[in-house]
Amino acid sequence: MEPETGASPARRTVQAFNAQAFLDSAGIDRSLAEYRRDETIFTQGDACREVLYIRTGRVRLTALSKTGHESVVAMLGPGDFFGDECLSGQPVRTRIATAIAPSVIVRIGKAKMVQLLHKQRAMSDRFIAHLLSRIVRLEESVIARR
Repeated sequence: MEPETGASPARRTVQAFNAQAFLDSAGIDRSLAEYRRDETIFTQGDACREVLYIRTGRVRLTALSKTGHESVVAMLGPGDFFGDECLSGQPVRTRIATAIAPSVIVRIGKAKMVQLLHKQRAMSDRFIAHLLSRIVRLEESVIARR
């Protein structure tokens, strides 16, 4: 019998799912890209056609205001997804993604990611948990600034 961790069964399922192993498995159409420290992954205004996953390294997401002020939106690490605004129909990137350490990034086309989320429940659960966690971090950041 599994020891009780205090987490709900759904939460344990999300934690147990290894997104990296799943994305590395045969049949998952994706590409890998390596970035050096301070190298731009994408810029604000680029076409938004894929979701990205950090295999190794660190990524900083920033946004540039109309007045030219750049704000850090998120600091991400291994296991984090980013660039997911394409899934909501966003045609262009709204942020700038920069590697802040040597990084290996998995690129998953929008159509393939949608297919994975519809067909692979564990992947969908992991992705939703990631999005919710990011929303909570963003809200905490906004509250801390007040």
